Amino acid sequence: MSGIAIALLVSCGGDSGVDDHVPFEVVTVTGLLAKTTYAVRTQAELERMLASTLKPWQNDPPQTLTIDFRQSMLIGVSLGLGRTCDGVRIREIVKNGPAYIVTYTQLKGSTTTACGLIEPLMAFVVAPQTNGGVSFVRDDG
Repeated sequence: MSGIAIALLVSCGGDSGVDDHVPFEVVTVTGLLAKTTYAVRTQAELERMLASTLKPWQNDPPQTLTIDFRQSMLIGVSLGLGRTCDGVRIREIVKNGPAYIVTYTQLKGSTTTACGLIEPLMAFVVAPQTNGGVSFVRDDG
């Protein structure tokens, strides 16, 4: 079904196939991670991700995250480096069957000199574990 047909179906009260919104909790991940998306389902995957940190950032202490991977998973986005006032935010996670669709945005901050510092642009959340795929949609609109 085309995107237009789905949009029309939803606007008329039809079922888009999307089940529900997934609750999540924002967590802080430090360091500079590769520019990509992350869906971490196990402690071993988390340890590999944290070990892949490109470098500590501003003398960050070693990262420690405690996640119960029997029930939860870590989902995130790293856009590399950017201005201090430009951030990344995960706006919503929607469950579609067993899969998650993660919508994120890059915030655009002020253009003042105070925003001239460079820092990692990342957003991470803990959400209920899923065995389905996790896809990411950027929506800066």
